[in-house]
Amino acid sequence: MDCSNQEQHCILIPGRMVLAFPKSCSDAGAGRRPDTGYGELREVAPTPHLAPPSGSYVVGAFPNVLLFYDVSHGFNEVRIVRRSPYDREFDPNDYSERYDLITPKGVGLFICSE
Repeated sequence: MDCSNQEQHCILIPGRMVLAFPKSCSDAGAGRRPDTGYGELREVAPTPHLAPPSGSYVVGAFPNVLLFYDVSHGFNEVRIVRRSPYDREFDPNDYSERYDLITPKGVGLFICSE
């Protein structure tokens, strides 16, 4: 289900996950926590070898869904982690499901603009 609006790209998979990311790169990462309509988008960890706002994220309503974002390719991976980043025992490599996100013709999913 498309839940996008003027500020963000958004896809809801009811009962499973939401993929949401700001349309403007300046509204993501580095301490920003935009509201997605499904809770705030929280950066878990930046990816230092890639340009910001590349990194991993969670959305408030689905804290066990870890979203991996690359500024050049958009979302490229999703993991269902056993413990959310809000848990002291969080480990991004302790997951029950992992999905590579691939789009037709390799077009990026939710690439933000300056």
